[in-house]
Amino acid sequence: MAGPLPDQPLFPFVDLGRGKFAVSLEVGAEPPPPGLLGGFSRRLCSPLVTLDKLRARRTGVSAKGAGLGCVCFGDGPLPTFPEGRYFEVCVEEVAAAFADGLTLGVCAALPEDRPPEPYATCEEVPQSFCYGFDGMAHRYDWEDLTPIDWSPVNLELGDAVGVLVTPEGVLQLVVNGMLEAESLQGLPQAELFPLVELMGNTVAVSLRLGAAPPEIQRRPKPEAPEPDPPAPEIAPAPAPTPAPEAPAAPAPVAKAPAKLSAAKPAPAPVPKSTSPAFYAPLLSKQVQLSKDGNSVRHKDDSGEEVFGVCIGNSPLVPSAGGRYFEVRVDKVREGAGDGLALGFTLVPPEELAGEEPHETSDTLPESWTAGYDGFYRSMHRADERVKWDPASLQVHDRVGALLSRAGQFIILVNGKVVARVSDDFPLADVEAFYAVVDLLGRVCQVTMVRDAQPPAVATEGAVFSGFDPKLVGQAVGLDGPRLLATSRDPVGNALGGVLFGDGPLPCTGPDGEAYFEVVVEEVRQGNDDGLVLGVASQRPRAMEGILMACDVKEAWSIGYNGCAFCPDLEDELPVKWSPVGLKQGDRAGLLIKGDGTLVVLVNGQPVCKGPKQAPVLDVPLYPVVDLLGNCKAARLTAPSPELVRQAVLNCAKVVKRSLLSNSSGKSQRGGDPAFFDAW
Repeated sequence: MAGPLPDQPLFPFVDLGRGKFAVSLEVGAEPPPPGLLGGFSRRLCSPLVTLDKLRARRTGVSAKGAGLGCVCFGDGPLPTFPEGRYFEVCVEEVAAAFADGLTLGVCAALPEDRPPEPYATCEEVPQSFCYGFDGMAHRYDWEDLTPIDWSPVNLELGDAVGVLVTPEGVLQLVVNGMLEAESLQGLPQAELFPLVELMGNTVAVSLRLGAAPPEIQRRPKPEAPEPDPPAPEIAPAPAPTPAPEAPAAPAPVAKAPAKLSAAKPAPAPVPKSTSPAFYAPLLSKQVQLSKDGNSVRHKDDSGEEVFGVCIGNSPLVPSAGGRYFEVRVDKVREGAGDGLALGFTLVPPEELAGEEPHETSDTLPESWTAGYDGFYRSMHRADERVKWDPASLQVHDRVGALLSRAGQFIILVNGKVVARVSDDFPLADVEAFYAVVDLLGRVCQVTMVRDAQPPAVATEGAVFSGFDPKLVGQAVGLDGPRLLATSRDPVGNALGGVLFGDGPLPCTGPDGEAYFEVVVEEVRQGNDDGLVLGVASQRPRAMEGILMACDVKEAWSIGYNGCAFCPDLEDELPVKWSPVGLKQGDRAGLLIKGDGTLVVLVNGQPVCKGPKQAPVLDVPLYPVVDLLGNCKAARLTAPSPELVRQAVLNCAKVVKRSLLSNSSGKSQRGGDPAFFDAW
C-alpha cells in the first residue's frame, strides 16, 4: 500500500474471513530490521505448525501421513559471520516410533505465498538444499535423495542443530558442534533463507536468533595401516665346493607394525552448565533425559503409567528467601485427572540408586511434595488438601517450589502463589535439599529453569533485611532503611522499646548457626538496665500488651539488668553479663547455636550464654531488640553469611584459648571455660 498515512492514532484490526483460523495478538512485538532474520515466517508457516515467538511446534496431522506437512521458513535471510552464513535451532520436544526426523536446510528464495496444500516435505520447496529425513541429503536439482552418515531419529531434547553455508558454497550440517554432513556443495552466493521441517520424531524446535557458528569439530577418520615391508632378498647359495661352508641365510627381518592413527575424537562442546539438572541413574525406563540433563520426558502418552519420579542431581543452593527451583511445562496430555508434583527430599540421590524406582514421589523418604490431584504430602503428617490443581497446567507454564525460611512450603505458577503450607523441615543452610519432580497425569515433559529465583510475592516475610515497621514499640521511631531504631524517651524510664525483625534469621553457619548484631548509636546515663537481644519463634500480629521483650510469647532474650528469659522458665535466669556498660559504638550481637544455645557477643567477643532451649533448626526465629535503660538508639548491621561465620569463629577461639589456659594452670581469659563447654 502506498500513500501518506494520517496523523491521527492508528488502531489495528484483523479479519479472519471465512476460514477456520485463530490468531493471538503479540503485544509489544517489534518488526525485525529490514533484511534480517527475526524468526519464523508466520505468512508461510504450515497450518499444521503453531508458532509462539521463536518456537515452532507440530500441532496438526497431515492427510499425507503422520509427521508430514510441517515445513517452516525463516522470515529473513541467513545472517553472515566470518565463517559463512549460519542459523541454528534447539530441539524442544521429541516423539518416539518414527523412522525419520528433523530436516534442516536453506532455499534460494521464499515462496510468494503459502500453497493451498502444505508442502509435504522440504523436497517440494523450490531451489532447496537440506539434510535430515531418515538420514538423507536433498538438492532440488537431484532426482533422488542421497544417504549421509547421520540420522535425525536419535535427536534428543536440548540438541543444537545448525547449517553453515561456507564461503566456498558448501552446506555443512552441525549437531552440538560436530560436523555431521557436507555433501551438498555449489550453493549460490546470493541470499539464502532458513528452511525447517518438523518431521517424524522432532515435534518442536526453537530458533536461536543471533547464534554464531560454533567451533566445529570433525570426526576423525582412522588411518589405513601401512603395507607390509617387502620380504628381504636372500642371495643364492654358492656352488658347492670344498671351500668353507656356505654362509647362513640372513635372519628374517621383523615385520614393521602397522601404524594406527593416534588421533582421538575431538570432545563435544561443553554446555553452558556442566552439571545436569536431574540424576540419571534414578530415572525409570519410562523417563527420557535430554543430553544436557535439563529436560525430562515421560514416554507414556496415555497418562496411565507412573514411575515418572526425577530427583535433582545436586543440592539446591539456598537463596535469601529459602530453597527454590522452577520447571517449564513443555508437553501435556489431555484428559488427565491429576498432574505434576514438585517437592524436596533430604536424601541424596546416590543413596537411592540401589533401590527400585519409586512409582510416585510421595513414597520418597524425608520428602515434602505437592501436586498430584490437589494434595500436599510429607513423611511427617497426613495429606492436606491444597487449592492448586496441576491438571490445569498448560504448555509454557512455569511452576516453582519454595521451602521458605519462614517454614512454609510454597508452590507458584507463572509467578503467582497457588499453594502455601506451614510444616516442619530443617531451615539451616547446612542441610542439603534436592529437587523432586514427578511427571504425573497431565504433565509429561518439563525443563529445569536454571538459576531461577523466587518472586517477591513468595518471599515476603521470609527475608530478614531490617526492622519490621509494623511491629515497633510505642516509644520507638525508625529511619527510612529500617536499620536505625531510636527511643523517644530521653531518660530511659519509659517502656515500649521493643522491635522485631522483618523476617526470620537465616541459619547460614557451618553447623546451622544464626546471628544478628546491632551497633549502639546513643546511650543514656544513670540506668541499671540496658539493651536486650533475643529471638522469637513467632511474631505477634500487633504490639498491644508488649512493653518489654520478656512479654513476647515463645521468645528467648538476654540483657535487661543481667538476666535471661525463656518460655520454659517462670523466673528470670541470671547471666554473667550486664548491658549497662555498653558504650556508643559498641557492637552487640546474639548467636544462636545449632543446639539452641544463645551466646551474646560484644565487639566480636563472647561474654555470656543463655539456656539451650531455642529450637533453631526446625522453626523460624525472628530477631527481637528492646531499647531498654541505657540504650537509646541502635543500628542493625546488615545481615550476611560472613557476619555469622565470624561470630562462630570468635566463639571457637575463646573455647580453644580457655582450654589451653586451663591445661597450663594459667589464669583464664574470656570467662570461665566451663561456661563455653557447649562449643
